[in-house]
Amino acid sequence: MSVTDILSESNRAESGIIGRCFITVSSINMWWVFVLALAWRIIRVIALRDGLQWPDTASYDEVARNLLAGNGFVLNCGDAAARTPGYPLFLAACYSLSGVELARWMQAIIGAATVFPICILGRRLFGVRCGRIAALMVAINPTAIYFCGTLLTETLFAILLACAVLALGCMLVENKASPFAAVMTGILLGASSLVRPSALLIPLFLIPVWIILRGISRRTIMELALIAVGNWLALSPWIIRNYGIYHCYVPGSLRSGESLYEALGPHADGGPSLDRMPRPAGSADPDEWRRNESFKNAAKEYALANPGRTVSLIAAKQLRFWNFMPNAAGYRNGGEMLLIATFVLPVYVLAVFAILVDPGNWKKMIPALWPAFYFAGIHCIFVGSMRYREPVMPMLCILSAHGLILLAGIKEKD
Repeated sequence: MSVTDILSESNRAESGIIGRCFITVSSINMWWVFVLALAWRIIRVIALRDGLQWPDTASYDEVARNLLAGNGFVLNCGDAAARTPGYPLFLAACYSLSGVELARWMQAIIGAATVFPICILGRRLFGVRCGRIAALMVAINPTAIYFCGTLLTETLFAILLACAVLALGCMLVENKASPFAAVMTGILLGASSLVRPSALLIPLFLIPVWIILRGISRRTIMELALIAVGNWLALSPWIIRNYGIYHCYVPGSLRSGESLYEALGPHADGGPSLDRMPRPAGSADPDEWRRNESFKNAAKEYALANPGRTVSLIAAKQLRFWNFMPNAAGYRNGGEMLLIATFVLPVYVLAVFAILVDPGNWKKMIPALWPAFYFAGIHCIFVGSMRYREPVMPMLCILSAHGLILLAGIKEKD
């Protein structure tokens, strides 16, 4: 049966039980979707007694406590740019009011609130029903529910990225943008980068995307320039602070070299492997910037000396990035694997279905699709993990919801 036949057959569903179910689900008030999302996340926070079990959590917690003690954005060892400031600032604010538990409760609220930008973006791209169904998918995403209870960047980064993608999507769909909207978009992207530095190259990535969708014109150049201005406004305090310490340009963290070495060095397998690798010369240097450079140089040298292995690692990294079950052996129990796979696999299949059967809407798909291309590309170089895919899932839910509506043959509301 062809795709056309499938759609023709599914169009009959609108007057049947399936069609009525879809229409009922897509008519749910967004505040009820938020309540559902919040309820699941509150259950997660209550069930998880210790939110400090991930290795990265210790460093975020350490920087936050040093910030509250008046020592600045430093680790106890003295490293002053090991972590970008966004997430430690969030933790420090929560700690100052009520401690670790408040941070987890706030993440439950923030995670639930992600349904709103996704609903708005889905509505602007494909209609009201798409926005609401996508928001419902975000509300019940099991990995998003899991991460709201852990002290990691995923939840905060996801909502900042969703808001930035919403701003960009509205600019593209409306085919016009005020200077204020472009600057605010850049600020949101900069704020995202201060939470997770892997977002730093998004403004460069947007240049070809913007030109493809807008064409080359004075307006296109002006919009990109204003986005860059907003991005600089958000990043400049951190960049200026780091220049005063290191006398060089550091827009992100000085753990990038170590991350690169873990992803490309000897014994790299696509996932965390730093503990198994020989330390490069200079890795014990007390100077944080020189130590980072030694890791970076060692990673580049090894990758260039072993190009075949470097290329072969891309497949392992992408498999880990897009995996529909936990990569860590400790989390691979039957229940969790089934729960995650039951959610993730349909999202993938329906998103691909939407792309294949509705190619005429490719311009509307780009705002929901480019984050997946960008972060998948970044993690062709750096290690792959479900963690790093998680913030792009809300946007993929929009495509998935559109695919679901196409498959069910439901006419969209404007």
